[in-house]
Amino acid sequence: MYEKEHFRRPPRIIPENKEKIRLRNVAPLINYTKPDLNRIIAYFITFAKQIEYIILKQTHIHTHENKFKAVKASKRGNDVYANRVKNRFDQLLELPDYKNYEYKNRSQNHPTNIIYATFTLRREKPLAEAWYGIGVLFNRYKSALTRKYGKINVIRVWESHKDGYPHIHAIFIFEEKWFTAFWHRGQKKHCWRIKEYRDLKKYWKYGHSDIKSVDSFRGGVFYLKKYLSKTIVNVDALMNDYTLEDYTEKQKENTITTMAMLWIFRKRSFSISRDTFDLIRELHNSNTEDKKQLIQTDLEGNIVYSWSLVGFFSGKIIQNGVILWSIQITNKQFFEMKKTDAFQEIGH
Repeated sequence: MYEKEHFRRPPRIIPENKEKIRLRNVAPLINYTKPDLNRIIAYFITFAKQIEYIILKQTHIHTHENKFKAVKASKRGNDVYANRVKNRFDQLLELPDYKNYEYKNRSQNHPTNIIYATFTLRREKPLAEAWYGIGVLFNRYKSALTRKYGKINVIRVWESHKDGYPHIHAIFIFEEKWFTAFWHRGQKKHCWRIKEYRDLKKYWKYGHSDIKSVDSFRGGVFYLKKYLSKTIVNVDALMNDYTLEDYTEKQKENTITTMAMLWIFRKRSFSISRDTFDLIRELHNSNTEDKKQLIQTDLEGNIVYSWSLVGFFSGKIIQNGVILWSIQITNKQFFEMKKTDAFQEIGH
């Protein structure tokens, strides 16, 4: 019986010669006093759907034989970027969990050192100024809490409102302060809150804040992941209704707006404070495995191959109807690719 490899068709290389959208070229076109959201979103969708490959050259140091490899570039809004960010964030969920209380035990109060918070901005400043300044305001808020309560670890995710203005979702892990969690029965929603929430709210002077308690570290991370998922989707798939049937039009609009704002204002999808990394290492508390050698050497330990970046290719590399993430290409394919306008050589 033939293996599947026997039925694979040779990869098809399809150049795309259209002018590419680049953030460095688009950003100066934006009116930062009153940005055109529709224009920004249109630029971003075009950017995200453009497929580009990094072309690498592998050279044997003894024979000087060259081989070439095409690797799909990771860029905000494509599947490679979404996969990388998701995997990085999901490492938090792989850590040992610790619980402060049982979520369903609502008959009594519980001590907790973890809160989940959302912060919005008043519409007093232009949109661009709000995006550029919200990080400063958030750090100012964290510093105020640190002065009052001691060391704090933070994990933060951005989101955009429908009008493009930013807001923040974050979990705070206090190392030196404990609060009192209680089950709050609101008019519309019931949730866990902390009795001291007014003390935390007063330091956010720039808009609305919502302070809640979470029962565990992992529970807080799951809260953030829900919002992070709006910034790490594959735009090409999202724009095709049949591939994401569970997305409503409202969710699509919010997702695309958030991703476009993060792109145009150069914001990372999420951040973990330096202190939190220390905490994560303590929680993990596992033996460090020996690192595997990822480079090929000869019997004397000398590196056999060297790698270099030779250029970028705009287009698709398809095999059996699938756009490939990574593939070894022949020398002939490389030189044919290089002849097209879709190839940009390093230094040119």
